[in-house]
Amino acid sequence: MPSPDRPATDLVKSDLQREKQYNDVDLAAIIANNEPLLTDEQKNIYNRIMLAVNDEQGGFFSLDAPGGTGKIF
Repeated sequence: MPSPDRPATDLVKSDLQREKQYNDVDLAAIIANNEPLLTDEQKNIYNRIMLAVNDEQGGFFSLDAPGGTGKIF
């Protein structure tokens, strides 16, 4: 079956909408529960990323991989 003929902008818009559908309260709870579990190296990287995000510098991406691939968080 051929792929649907959709502009790439439609895919980006739907991905962006999906990624923005989160609950702030739930997200804060996840962060509060998991931040203390970070190793020193992870905490250092986390703090550097959060500083850049708060300063609106950007330039980061997230990893999305199936379970069992070695991700911790």
